[in-house]
Amino acid sequence: SPFVLSWAKKDTGGGDHGGTTYYTLRYESNGGTKYKDERYRRNTLVELDKEPVREGYTFTGWKIGNEKAANFPMPSHDVTITGEFVKTDFNVTYKVDGAEYATDTYKVDADVAIRDIPTKEGYTFSGWTSEDAAFNSSGFKMPARNVTIKGTFTQNKHEYTINKHFYNEKGVEVKVVNGEPQTAVENTVTT
Repeated sequence: SPFVLSWAKKDTGGGDHGGTTYYTLRYESNGGTKYKDERYRRNTLVELDKEPVREGYTFTGWKIGNEKAANFPMPSHDVTITGEFVKTDFNVTYKVDGAEYATDTYKVDADVAIRDIPTKEGYTFSGWTSEDAAFNSSGFKMPARNVTIKGTFTQNKHEYTINKHFYNEKGVEVKVVNGEPQTAVENTVTT
């Protein structure tokens, strides 16, 4: 006969039904990069080389159940691996007059308490400011980035009035006009 009839049987799960059986590897990234499910035959080496990214967190590895996962041969069942993350540390750097004054470290979403204003004798502090949108002078939640907070000192101004008084050898005040002493009148008697 000139015709050949062939077909392939698709199997969607475990067990041996005469065809190749594939099992599903599911990625649960816990808010990180999403990955599509992958299909493997039993005993095929599964390499866990994906590293999901999650803003404000550091990926620490994959788990199967409660156990750390490494490359493994695919078993005869579906497997779900779960990404583990830890919150990343970020810095709040304080600068006064352009120089680093202090740095505090916080985890993402932590409550940031603003430092007390510094003092410097003879100067007034401007207060803390920042160009970062998260900043609030009464405190803020730590974003997934470093934050710089700035302040400046301004020298206090004092106005003084200096009055000069000159006296001659007899203790009589001498008036000075344009740098020239005027003749002092002593014991002037008026009648």
